[in-house]
Amino acid sequence: MPKPHNPPHRKTEWKDQYTLLCESCGYILEDLDQSLPCPECAKPITESLPNRRTGTPWQQEPGLKSLLQTWWMTIRHPNRTLDSLSATSTKWLTTITIIIASLIASTSWALPPYLPSKSPYVYNQPSLLVVIALILLFSLIPIILFFVLTWIETRGLRFFDNRRGCRVTPIISRAITAHGSAGWLLCALGLFLAQLLGYTLVYTMTPNPPAPTGTDALDNYMRLFNGPPSWVHTVNWLLYALLLPGFIFFETFALLGLRRCKYANTLPPQSPLQKP
Repeated sequence: MPKPHNPPHRKTEWKDQYTLLCESCGYILEDLDQSLPCPECAKPITESLPNRRTGTPWQQEPGLKSLLQTWWMTIRHPNRTLDSLSATSTKWLTTITIIIASLIASTSWALPPYLPSKSPYVYNQPSLLVVIALILLFSLIPIILFFVLTWIETRGLRFFDNRRGCRVTPIISRAITAHGSAGWLLCALGLFLAQLLGYTLVYTMTPNPPAPTGTDALDNYMRLFNGPPSWVHTVNWLLYALLLPGFIFFETFALLGLRRCKYANTLPPQSPLQKP
């Protein structure tokens, strides 16, 4: 009895980034009937077609509304976001998200003068221009940190892609980390909440802080924080664990992206003769 004919195994021998692959196993689907399943893993070929990746709201039409929709979609439905991700530029998504997250994070450092305190000697409220200048100055730290971590993660996706024999193109890896940067928003909100709760706790538990001996705001600030008992400082530091969900989300989203976009297909650019 003759053995059944098995199709040749063509898993990773693609020509370029436009070769149609099964997005589940990497089998080359070129010249196969699109109504059939993948010969390797039985995934329907129609589910691997590049036009199925319609793009996230931001990729379809950048704007304020689509930015908010993309953030919400990424955080609420990460798998759905990755499955709809298209190979289009998302550079401004990364930049805008990181800048907004950094401004939120740096704003938390301007909270103390505006929180209630038992003492009238917690440093005087600075002018609005001073507060804005401090926020912009402090925002440089998270901006640099978030950009560096995002760059490292983008390069890391390409490194692990090469090690595993997958096909995560540079534009797809950037799209993954651009959408994953919504995690930096969660970090910024976590820091803001940690600062708000921590300052409030310290102020509440500081019995009659001594009056300042000078006009130096930093000196007054430090004198205030020397007043509470040690357990208050411990709780204050523990509150900074609220930053962890954002970091965990960013890393988890990147790993999910490596898994769900490892053979993502891209529509080839139209030649001049194809353009309407």
